[in-house]
Amino acid sequence: MSKTAAHCSWDAIRQALPGFEPRPQQEAMADAVAYAVSAHRHLIVEAGTGTGKSFAYLVPALEAIRDHDKTVVVSTRTIALQEQLVRKDVPFLLKALGMEDLPIALAKGRSNFVCRRKAAAALQRATKLVADQDRHQLENVVAWAAESKDGTRSSIKFRLDGHVWEKVAAEKGNCLGKKCKFFGTCAFQESRRAMKNARLVVANHSLVCADMALQMETEGRASILPAYDVLVLDEAHEFGEVATEAFRSKITEGSVRHLLGQLHVTGNPDCLFARAGAPANLALLVSDARTQAELYFAGAEAFRPAFVPDRRIYKPHSFKDPLSPVLRKIRLGMEGRRFPDKPDVGLEWIARRDKLGEMIDVLDQFAKLPDIEDRVYWQDWTPKSKRPLLAHALLDVAPLLRDRLFDRVGTVVLTSATLQVASGFDHLRRELGVQGGDEIDVGSPFDFARQCTLLTYPDWPPPRHEDFEALAISEMRRLVLAAGGGAFLLFASYRALDEAFDALWSEFSDADLRVLKHGVSQFGDVVEAFRAHDNCVLFGTATYWQGVDVPGNNLRLVVIHKLPFAVPSHPLRKAREEAIEKRGGNPFVQLSVPEAVIRIKQGFGRLIRTSTDEGTVAILDSRLHTKGYGRTFLRSLPECRCPRTI
Repeated sequence: MSKTAAHCSWDAIRQALPGFEPRPQQEAMADAVAYAVSAHRHLIVEAGTGTGKSFAYLVPALEAIRDHDKTVVVSTRTIALQEQLVRKDVPFLLKALGMEDLPIALAKGRSNFVCRRKAAAALQRATKLVADQDRHQLENVVAWAAESKDGTRSSIKFRLDGHVWEKVAAEKGNCLGKKCKFFGTCAFQESRRAMKNARLVVANHSLVCADMALQMETEGRASILPAYDVLVLDEAHEFGEVATEAFRSKITEGSVRHLLGQLHVTGNPDCLFARAGAPANLALLVSDARTQAELYFAGAEAFRPAFVPDRRIYKPHSFKDPLSPVLRKIRLGMEGRRFPDKPDVGLEWIARRDKLGEMIDVLDQFAKLPDIEDRVYWQDWTPKSKRPLLAHALLDVAPLLRDRLFDRVGTVVLTSATLQVASGFDHLRRELGVQGGDEIDVGSPFDFARQCTLLTYPDWPPPRHEDFEALAISEMRRLVLAAGGGAFLLFASYRALDEAFDALWSEFSDADLRVLKHGVSQFGDVVEAFRAHDNCVLFGTATYWQGVDVPGNNLRLVVIHKLPFAVPSHPLRKAREEAIEKRGGNPFVQLSVPEAVIRIKQGFGRLIRTSTDEGTVAILDSRLHTKGYGRTFLRSLPECRCPRTI
């Protein structure tokens, strides 16, 4: 891909968008992506806020498709960014470059789509036993599905509860395919047809990982995404976490009871066994399974030996498993039954039988602990019910990603505004298993030395000191009142958030400030409030450290309570720290500090979103100056206007 071709593309964009001028950072990134694609090399690009990185990777990607017959997948962390690319950026560029005929596809997981057959059947089965609200929601879904071209949950504008969506969502193994009367207009099938023929596919990280998992499971005989030559991972700083979650397994008492409830509930004509006319012994087995599930998870909860403080499970058969034998009996009793006159029932029967098999496999893994060196097994608790949760995950996803992704795809471009730690990409390379290739920091078009003031507090006591919280709350009060609101107060824990909120909300309200608290107000409502008013104050935790875009004067102050180090007690994290120590490394330096630096950069990045924004970032944690690792944080942030210490 020649530089001349790239310049021709920028000229075409200028003509289509009067006043557009590619920024130097944008052109530098586009040139680097174009070279990586032509040379079959991987590329890591940190592109600061305001670079316009979507155009910077889409332009060379489209050129590669047009001029070199490549197939490209662009993957994002969020569905919202997926839809922005497909509905706005890509159509504009296709028109500007004269490529309107290029087949493109938006790829989402199957469970995001409505199944019209399931929706119609659920509504038809709705009786007086179904709550009026649920029945009304089903009616709305059926009407919406008949008209919707998109067919995904994100496009629904009316209220739809999760348990109702489950009744109508497309699911693996529960599809009639071409035999379904809705096949020709099925949104899921249409998306798969579009993806099969597409040259540019916009996916998300979860789907990319699911595609890898399916190819591993089927030894390459099946896949979700089409074969691709180039993969662009936008928001790449989150890909490792997504991959860990994708290759993790878990089981809870709630998930077991939920599946059993789908099979049989006494007196419920809507459950599967009632509709199938299943023999009575199967219903009795389901009742027995509920009892055994309670015993199983009670035994798991009781398994807390003093020598395993982080809840890891090291030895096979650490606690009794009375559950899997009865689940096997149910599954065996479901074998061989056919429902030629009830195709809907037959499909669901197979889907639930297969789900039983998957659940039995997970229980067996916790009993036998296979591949103990590569995986971590532990006991946790579900957040709401506080009941036991059993989980296992890969100790390190890097070898898998190296083998299944980076060694098999010609070019993988990893980009984000927050990939570096102290001007280096070593942490990202270790986390994801990226070897070789190129790396570049194109910088940001924003003038932070003019636009942003950074406040730090070297003379303060450390966060664990008894005086710290009082000082922090007093300084938040001073900064917010002086700014007149327009502030994000970002915390690393709910405890610290609650303490500050309780101390300040009344005074802020009396000063005519709009006070918002994470967990009380909906995420979307908070963002809209900030965009609509200039006097808001948000008390927020993890969700608001990244992905929130409030340009302009309405957000002019960001206060970071303390350095956001992860809680060290999680079993998977402890296992990863021990693995680093066994290799002779320092887990705090190699894991904790880089992760916290990325979070700080994300929180810092909430403030300056346009070239005219101005404001202040205050980091109240004195360890920036009193600890050696503090220099790593400071070197990772932009040079700001008149940095001041207090």
